[in-house]
Amino acid sequence: MNTKEKLIEAIRQAPDAVVEELFHFLQMTQSRHDRQQPSLEATPHDNALNADEPIETEDETLLELMERLTADMTEEEIAQLPKDGAEQHDHYIYGSPKRPK
Repeated sequence: MNTKEKLIEAIRQAPDAVVEELFHFLQMTQSRHDRQQPSLEATPHDNALNADEPIETEDETLLELMERLTADMTEEEIAQLPKDGAEQHDHYIYGSPKRPK
């Protein structure tokens, strides 16, 4: 029995609460894995943080950093950024479900 088969069998026997937590962990892990894999279709504009534009924040305020990262964005793109990013950071970073308000 390979690892995937063992995992499937363990999921079948686990309580629903454990399965739900495992599912969230799997989503988070997959999201992190996907972000670490270089995309063949990605362009520098697709990635706000790219190798050609290192982030150096030693003498830069957070406001200055945000202004630099959004400098090439249109007003419409900026308006589409989430307003609940601080409260729901796990959702936006790892793909976890949003927490209830």
